[in-house]
Amino acid sequence: MFKKQAITALLALFMPFMAMAGLAAADLPGNAQWYMYADLNMIKKADSGAVLYKWLEDEVFREVNEETGIDLGKSINSVTAFANEEDGAIMVVDGKLSQENQDKILALATVEGGMDMFTYKGKSYYHVSGDKKRAKEKASKKDDAAKDDQAEGNDHGFDFDDEDLYFSFAVDDRILLTSSASTMEQLLADKGRIKKDSKSDGALFVMTADRSFIQAGMQPDKFKESTEFDSNVIRNAKQVALLVSDEKGQMAIEAKLVTTEPAMAESLGNIVRGLISLQAFNDEVPPELSSIIAATKVSVKDATLSIKTLLDPAKVVEMLNAAD
Repeated sequence: MFKKQAITALLALFMPFMAMAGLAAADLPGNAQWYMYADLNMIKKADSGAVLYKWLEDEVFREVNEETGIDLGKSINSVTAFANEEDGAIMVVDGKLSQENQDKILALATVEGGMDMFTYKGKSYYHVSGDKKRAKEKASKKDDAAKDDQAEGNDHGFDFDDEDLYFSFAVDDRILLTSSASTMEQLLADKGRIKKDSKSDGALFVMTADRSFIQAGMQPDKFKESTEFDSNVIRNAKQVALLVSDEKGQMAIEAKLVTTEPAMAESLGNIVRGLISLQAFNDEVPPELSSIIAATKVSVKDATLSIKTLLDPAKVVEMLNAAD
């Protein structure tokens, strides 16, 4: 079931830093292992996004506002999130957060688990502790899988149940969140700008469009031991990228998987086409979803597999309401 809490969590994770311009590969450090971006301003203004944004206002933002007094729709324009092995997880939220809302967030953080305040070159930032017991148990695991997971850099998510969180409002019109104090201080020194790696032109590729809503990408081999990515299709890709955008009033969803060789891309394409064909005979699939699956286009060029479909935004809202 599609839970409002899950949608809120996704919004907190998915939103940018360069509103209205979209994200480009040059905006990410070359050693990024995954990235996620979403632009609420574009969703609000684009033809296909307006209906979805209205649903978000009615079903998500309103509930958050009633529970916390914070209006996400008015406070957040966009967010960029990514992680690398050196710096851990980083999130930069673009938006004007009033002093009143900042105070509410600080109060909530204090109530939830205790909070410490630090200063770096005159700029304040805050530390919220995770579950120390869980963190200790996690750190003390001796099994090879846990060691491999850490060695592969697989623990760079925003799961702060057992990790520390650092955040700051010190940079105008931005909220900074990191998983380490050193990374936070570097961000503050750089005025909230993501530092590029001059020695690299960007390991992850980024799909773009004139009206991008969501952009995301990852290197699946960095998550080999993770149970979150159990798709054989994704596991056989060298890189995966996702783009959700407006295309002539329709919501376009496109994914690209880059493999090590053309033969692998062709094999994966055949698997995806087969899965789509099987769904045509599945009576349990709702008609609306079945029509979307049937309209999905699959193509292969060299070592890249592309999957794309167009959605009627009103139908998307209908499906969200039916799943609620």
